[in-house]
Amino acid sequence: MSEAAKTPEVLEKDDERVAALAALEKELKEFSGGLPYDQARVIERTQDGFRTGVHGFYLAGLGLILLERHEGVQTFGQVLERFFPGISRTSAYSYMQFASAASKLPNFRQFCMERGGYSKGLTMLQSCTEAEIQEFEGSGELRGFTQDGVVQIVHQAA
Repeated sequence: MSEAAKTPEVLEKDDERVAALAALEKELKEFSGGLPYDQARVIERTQDGFRTGVHGFYLAGLGLILLERHEGVQTFGQVLERFFPGISRTSAYSYMQFASAASKLPNFRQFCMERGGYSKGLTMLQSCTEAEIQEFEGSGELRGFTQDGVVQIVHQAA
């Protein structure tokens, strides 16, 4: 529709839409780094953030394993309190459980890094038997489900 053919009502709605988008861009500027909204860029940045997060949990878990094994359980608690305030022992042991499995099971680690994430990996470790995790490592299937199915099931269980 040409500008000349638009009714005043349509022009007002277009103006309202433009104003609303400008207000939204201004409101969300702090989250966008000042860049205009681009869905593909935002999706890629968000996916990178999740991959970085999973890798961070993995590295944190590896470090915590080393500290706990070298320092002993009692001193480990003191190290947590002093150097990692706010991290509970339960959380620390969850990071360690995830890192331990991911370091021994490359297909599990790859699944978590690329598709599942830390919480899905941890849910799998806590709700599956060791035999089921080994089956997943070997075949990429869990309880007869493909990795796509696993993502959906673990998401529902989390």
